[in-house]
Amino acid sequence: MTAKPSTFLLSADNIGVRLSERWIFRYVNVRVANGQLVCIIGGNGAGKSTCVKTLLGLIPLTEGKIEKQKALTIGYVPQKLAITPILPMTVYRLLTLGNHRCADQKLNASCSS
Repeated sequence: MTAKPSTFLLSADNIGVRLSERWIFRYVNVRVANGQLVCIIGGNGAGKSTCVKTLLGLIPLTEGKIEKQKALTIGYVPQKLAITPILPMTVYRLLTLGNHRCADQKLNASCSS
């Protein structure tokens, strides 16, 4: 790639993750520039999810180096998401969270309009 390292939002050099005695992935290089779309393709069990989680800092590196722009914020939606029993939340439950509880009478009046 022709861009300077400082122009990348995220840069990973020779990263790898080893769990127990097995390498999940190794020798991966990634560069993500502003406006670039990146797809990771591979077979089941190839380490794609582990690689993404490593790039996000959710799994520690075994080897290599990852650099991110300081102000970079990354959104991540996992393949599988465990939703707690309190979700989905009713409007009433949402409005009664925290220290600013609304009176039942006021809530009932608002909900019936």
